[in-house]
Amino acid sequence: MIIRKANLSDAKSIAKIHYESRELELSRTLGRILHESSLKEFERYWKLHFMNLKDETLVCEEANNIIGFITYINGWKDKGSEKILVGVISAIYISPVQLQKGYGMTLIKEAMSKMKDKGTEEVFVWVIDNNNPAIRFYEKVGFAKESVTRVKNHNEAQVIECRYRLFLSQELLNKIMLL
Repeated sequence: MIIRKANLSDAKSIAKIHYESRELELSRTLGRILHESSLKEFERYWKLHFMNLKDETLVCEEANNIIGFITYINGWKDKGSEKILVGVISAIYISPVQLQKGYGMTLIKEAMSKMKDKGTEEVFVWVIDNNNPAIRFYEKVGFAKESVTRVKNHNEAQVIECRYRLFLSQELLNKIMLL
C-alpha cells in the first residue's frame, strides 16, 4: 500500500470513489439515493480542484489502483490574543468494495501526521448526524462531537451535519498511530 499526494491524473479515479461513496453515504443516512450529481460532474469538480489547489489530497493506492483519498486544509484561527493553526478534513472516502480493511485509518494517520508536522493544534470534521459508521470511525480516532450543527441541501433533501473536534497533541498522535 502506498500513500502519496494526489495529482491531476488521479482526478477520474478520485471522482469515481467520491461519487460511489457519496451515493452509499446518502442512501444509508437518508434511506434513498438522490443522484444529486453525475459521475461526469464529480470528474469535472476534481479536475478543477487540482487546478486551483488550496488544500491537500492524499490517495491510498494498492497495485496501481486508487482505493481511497483524504482531503484536508490548514488555516489560522483566532484564539484569544493569538492565532493557532487548525485543520479541517473536508473529505475522506474509500471505495465501497474496500471498506473495513483499514485504508481509511491509514489515510487519516498520514494526514494527521502531516498536519501535526505543520503545527496544527486542532482538527475539525463535519459528519452527517446519523452516519453511524463515520461517527464510530472519527470517535475511534479521538474526535469528540461538539454542539455545532449545520444544514446542507442535497437536491430535495436536507442533511444535518455535526462538527467533531480533535485537539492534536503529540501524545494523541502517538496513540492514533497505534490504531
